[in-house]
Amino acid sequence: MQGSQRAKALDKNASTKRFRFQTFSDRLQLAATSLASRKSDRFSEEAPHDESGSWFVQRLVQLRDLNQTIPFVKFDGDVAPFAHSLALTLFHKNEILQAIHKHLDKDSLALPALLELTVELSKDLRHEMYESPEFK
Repeated sequence: MQGSQRAKALDKNASTKRFRFQTFSDRLQLAATSLASRKSDRFSEEAPHDESGSWFVQRLVQLRDLNQTIPFVKFDGDVAPFAHSLALTLFHKNEILQAIHKHLDKDSLALPALLELTVELSKDLRHEMYESPEFK
């Protein structure tokens, strides 16, 4: 009996109902608007906050300090001449993709870093991929 008295004491607005039934379409519309209003940094259109202007170059510089495994150092040696700016990255995109493909191995210690760099490279190449005939 004391439990119900405590619950009533906590209920400040005893006259108002806490639950309001919502139809499925109401809940769906509420979810759609909340998802549309949430802006994800990963897919934002703004440029990265460094002088290179490239997501790939920015993440590669970060990973150089964080990942000192032999496979990643070899990969970094292959792509270092091409990873200084967005223009250079876009111009040498085929060489960078070949280096990623060459160093991808499911047992490699550099696999998580290479997958992160693949995502960042796709962000840099997004506009070129959308303009290609395969995506139209």
